[in-house]
Amino acid sequence: MWILVQIMIGWTLVSLSNAGGIDPVSKTSKEDFKKTAPEGFLWYSALKQRIEQKQKKEPSSPAPYSTLDPLEKMAELQKAFERATAKAVLEPSYQNVKEAQYFQERIMRQAEAFQKMWQWVLLQDSYHWQKNAHGNRVHRELLKEESHKEFGKNLQTLAKNFGLFFFFKEDCTYCHAFAPFVKQFADTYGFAVKVVSGDHITRGLKEFPSAVMDNGTIRKLNPQGIFPALFLVNPLTQEVLPLSWGLNSISVLEENANLIYKQTFEKKDKESPVPLKEDLT
Repeated sequence: MWILVQIMIGWTLVSLSNAGGIDPVSKTSKEDFKKTAPEGFLWYSALKQRIEQKQKKEPSSPAPYSTLDPLEKMAELQKAFERATAKAVLEPSYQNVKEAQYFQERIMRQAEAFQKMWQWVLLQDSYHWQKNAHGNRVHRELLKEESHKEFGKNLQTLAKNFGLFFFFKEDCTYCHAFAPFVKQFADTYGFAVKVVSGDHITRGLKEFPSAVMDNGTIRKLNPQGIFPALFLVNPLTQEVLPLSWGLNSISVLEENANLIYKQTFEKKDKESPVPLKEDLT
C-alpha cells in the first residue's frame, strides 16, 4: 500500500509540472546560464574571440604554387620529380613509376616550350645574330676561309714590326726539334730570326747555322732558363713579347701571334709591353 501511495504522489508532481508548475532543477540551470553566458553583442564578441584564438593555434598553410617565385617553382618541380623517382626506384610499383614518368614528361614539355620560344625570339630580334656562331656548314666553311685570309694578313703585319729571338742550347733536344717549326713559321709570314745561344757559342742549329752569343739578354727575358724559348722583338720601340715557352707546333705559334697582334694593334687600351732598356742588337 505504501508503494502505491508513493507512485500516486510522483504522478501528481509530474502533472503539476506539465500544467505550468516550475521544475526546481530547470530553474536553477536557467539562472546559472544567465549568470555565465553573455547576451546580445557580448555573446557575438566572445564567439569571435574563440574563433580567432583557434585560428592562431592552427598552423598556416603553405603558399599556393601559383604565387611562388619562379626559382621556387622550379625548385618545387625538381624536388617533386626527384622524390617521385626515388620512390619509384625503391618501390617500383606501377603507380610509383607512373608518377615519376608524369613529372619527367612535365619537365620535358616545359623545356620544349621554352626552346621553341627561345628560337622564336632569336628569329624576331636580329640583335642576337652572331656571324661566328652560325651553324650552317657552307657558312662555316666560308667563314673559315675568310678568317684564314685575315689571319695571314695580321701575322704579315706583325712581321713588318717585329722580329724573332730564338733562344736555344746545343745539347737541348727540344730546341733541335723546335727549330724546323720556327723556320717554317718565319718563312711563311716573313719574320726575321735571330738565334741566340745559351752556351756562349756561335755554332747554331741545322735550320739556323749561325748564332750569336748571349750578352745577358737570355737572363733578363728568360730568368727561369726555359729552352727553347721564342720572343717577338720590335727593334724600333724595344718591345719584347713572349711567343712560345718550350716546344710548340706551328698552329700554336700562329694562334699566339694572332693574339699578340690583336692586343697590340686592335686593343686601344692595351697594357704597355715590357720594354728592354738595353740594346738588343
